Amino acid sequence: MNKIVMASLFAAGLAVVAWVGWGFVGSSSLALVMTVVIGGVYVLGAYELVQFRAATASLTTALAVNPAEPLADLDGWLVRLVPSLRSPVRQRIEGERVALPGPALTPYLVGLLVMLGMLGTFLGMVITFKGAMFALETSSSLESIRSALAAPIQGLGLSFGTSIAGVAASAILGLLSAMSRRERLEAARLLDARVPALFRPFSAAHRRDEMLLAFKTQAQAMPLIAERLQDLMQGLERRNDQLNQHLLAQQQEFHREAASAYTQLASSVGASLQESLETNALRAGDAIRQVVEQAMAAMTQEAQHSHERLRETTDVQLQALTAQWEGTAHRVADTWTTALHSYTRTQGGLVEQLGGALQSVTQAFDERSNFLVASLRELGVQSHATQLAFDQQRLDGWSRSMETMASVVSAEWQRAGAQTAAQQQGVCQALEATTAQITERMTEQVTRAIGGAAALMDQSDALLRTRIETEAQWVHTQGQRMDELTAVWRTELNSLRDAEAVRGQAAVDRLDTLQAAVAQHLAMLGSALEAPLTRLLKTAADVPQAAAVVITQLREEMTRLSERDNVALVERTAMMAQLGTLLNSVSEAAIQQRAAVETLAGSAVQALEHAGQQFGRVLREQAGTVGDVAVHVAASAVELASLGESFSRGVDLFSGSNEKLMESMQSIEQAIGQSMSRSDEQLAYYVAQAREVIDLSISAQQGIVEDLRRLHGSEGSVGRPAMASLGGDA
Repeated sequence: MNKIVMASLFAAGLAVVAWVGWGFVGSSSLALVMTVVIGGVYVLGAYELVQFRAATASLTTALAVNPAEPLADLDGWLVRLVPSLRSPVRQRIEGERVALPGPALTPYLVGLLVMLGMLGTFLGMVITFKGAMFALETSSSLESIRSALAAPIQGLGLSFGTSIAGVAASAILGLLSAMSRRERLEAARLLDARVPALFRPFSAAHRRDEMLLAFKTQAQAMPLIAERLQDLMQGLERRNDQLNQHLLAQQQEFHREAASAYTQLASSVGASLQESLETNALRAGDAIRQVVEQAMAAMTQEAQHSHERLRETTDVQLQALTAQWEGTAHRVADTWTTALHSYTRTQGGLVEQLGGALQSVTQAFDERSNFLVASLRELGVQSHATQLAFDQQRLDGWSRSMETMASVVSAEWQRAGAQTAAQQQGVCQALEATTAQITERMTEQVTRAIGGAAALMDQSDALLRTRIETEAQWVHTQGQRMDELTAVWRTELNSLRDAEAVRGQAAVDRLDTLQAAVAQHLAMLGSALEAPLTRLLKTAADVPQAAAVVITQLREEMTRLSERDNVALVERTAMMAQLGTLLNSVSEAAIQQRAAVETLAGSAVQALEHAGQQFGRVLREQAGTVGDVAVHVAASAVELASLGESFSRGVDLFSGSNEKLMESMQSIEQAIGQSMSRSDEQLAYYVAQAREVIDLSISAQQGIVEDLRRLHGSEGSVGRPAMASLGGDA
């Protein structure tokens, strides 16, 4: 019923607003806009009321269910409500007087509608007054005043129309809000009525009843609890008496066992400490000394063997190179000497052949010149004499040039051989000096390293002896202190036993306290002795392991160094192979030079023979062609000049091969220097490894001494609190 009434009221209000707005369509846009704004605010308020009534309906529907028993789960029931009502409804069920929420915007929208209507009225009145003032100011006749006042009168209609729409919408929206609030109040009263029955387990009254019932039950159980506590106290007293008697018996037995155990512990600990420390120290010192001595001996032998092998290899290589170079130089010199002798013999033969040919030509010319004219005979004689003189001069010049060339070549070969021998001698001397220096330096370094190692071993032995004496003194002192502590404990226990007979129950309590303190001190003393002893034994056991690790590392380094030596040996072998290849190339170059010289000599001989034959043929055919003979002789001179250039080129090639040989010797010297530096680095590395081994041994021994000192300090600190606690209890 309420739903129909509220829908009718909403429709009526909306119809009034629409009727007023329809009246302004086409006449006043401002009034139409104000009416539309009023209608929008009215619809917004109605929408909020619809949401509000839906929330109220959800609460009413949830309360309409009336189960036979109270609810067991409040959260499950609250899920049926809208989120805005869950918290207030929970608080009202739990007993708090909290009002259910109402509409948030509707009260303000009701007032806003009235204000919008009044705003429309004010705007209409402003337009009316403005139009009236304009009509009165601009019109003078009655008709014009009437026509001018028509617009202001329409403005009054605007003002009152918007006021009607705003007031009507505000009234209807307020009525709808009041009806929605009444529904919410009815739902709240229904909720309050259902709380005692449906929601009793969740109410404050139910919690108060439960608390009162718990208090009553507790009050009824108090007498029974008091009786049971009294029985418990009596049982505790009996149990306490039994425990006191049992503790007295156990305390006496414990004191006897503790005294004997402490005496045995002190003696066994002292003996075991002394034996283990002496044994471990001697073993560690012997092992380290043997390892260092073996390592240094092996290093010394290896260095000596490597230097001896290097020196032998270098000597053999230098001897082989010297022999090869000397043989090559002798062979080249012999070859050049043989070539020069053969060339001289060939030239002599050619001269003799030329002389014989000239004699035969002269005889033939004499025989044929009888038929020539006297003038031709004289001319032939003159030309023949001139040619003979010219040929003799040319042959003399050739002989002198060949002798000069032979002397120059011989001087060059001798100078080159002398330079090569001097360079070889210098290289050999430098290698011998370098080898001697390397040997001396390595010998000195090995001697110094052995001396340093011996000094370090002596220091280590002295340190071990000092540490053993200190440990023996410390063990003796600790034994005396343990005896004194045992005597003090016995005295204090006797006095405590006498006091227990007088004090009774208080003495029993104090005995309990004393037993706890003694147990704690014993545990502390045991732990304090156990940890240092464990560390001490572990350190003593780790020293050989560390030495073994160092030895293993040293062996690995020796293996790597031997591998490096093998690599260096392979490099040296490759270098010697290169040197052999270079020597082979030098030999091949010498062979090629010899072949070139022989070829040049053969070509020179052939050229001379060809020149002689051609010269004789020309002299036979034409005695008067002196110019052609001169041309052929000039060609022979050119060929001899080319032969001299070939000799010069051969000398240049030999000089280039000597330079290459010197460069290879320099590379060999550099390789030997690198091997020397590597040997120095290896020796320095061996010395550093030996120092690390000795430092490791010293640090391990220092760690043992520090552990013994800490053990001494911990025993002293534990003994003092024990004495203080015993004195306080007494």
